[in-house]
Amino acid sequence: RRRLLVGGGGGEEAAAALGPGSVARLLLGKALRRCGLWDDAWAALFAGEQQAAAAEGEAVNAFAYQLTKVAVLALQEVLSRPWPTPSTGGGGGGTAAATS
Repeated sequence: RRRLLVGGGGGEEAAAALGPGSVARLLLGKALRRCGLWDDAWAALFAGEQQAAAAEGEAVNAFAYQLTKVAVLALQEVLSRPWPTPSTGGGGGGTAAATS
């Protein structure tokens, strides 16, 4: 059996602070993140964070940590894509041809 450890320790207190709903949202966010579904992962984690904040629970820290991971990994993916190179043709590359 694996234990969910959330940044900063706290042991049993931290584990008790995460209710079943929070754990489910964290796992959903992690699964979506691993699939590269950044928007869906963000939405699931953000909803969980809002719910935890309304309940004034300590689970907010776990959601903030996971949201940061989603943001960093999504940014890394975007930055790893090849950047388009400017065309070296004359005149700005418009599609309309001049007719006379």
